[in-house]
Amino acid sequence: MDLEQRGIGVVARFFEAFATLAAEHSILEVSRTCGFDRRNFYNKRNGVWGKRTIPVAWLSALVAYYGVSAEWLLIGKGEMFN
Repeated sequence: MDLEQRGIGVVARFFEAFATLAAEHSILEVSRTCGFDRRNFYNKRNGVWGKRTIPVAWLSALVAYYGVSAEWLLIGKGEMFN
C-alpha cells in the first residue's frame, strides 16, 4: 500500500470515528470539544478543498478527548475506541 492510500485510510477512519461520536453527542458538541471550526470541518468532509486532508491536531483531539484508538486511526488495526 502506498503512502497516498494510507493517508486516504486515515481520513476515512477519522470521518468514521467522527460520525460515530456525532451520533451519540452531535456534530456541534464534538466540534466544540475538539476545537474544530465547523465550517472547516464541513469543507474537509465534503472535499471542497480538493483532497481531504486532516490536520494532525484533529486526529489527536479525537484520541485525547474521546478515547479513539490512535493505532486504529492511523493504521486501521484494533478497535475504534480504547
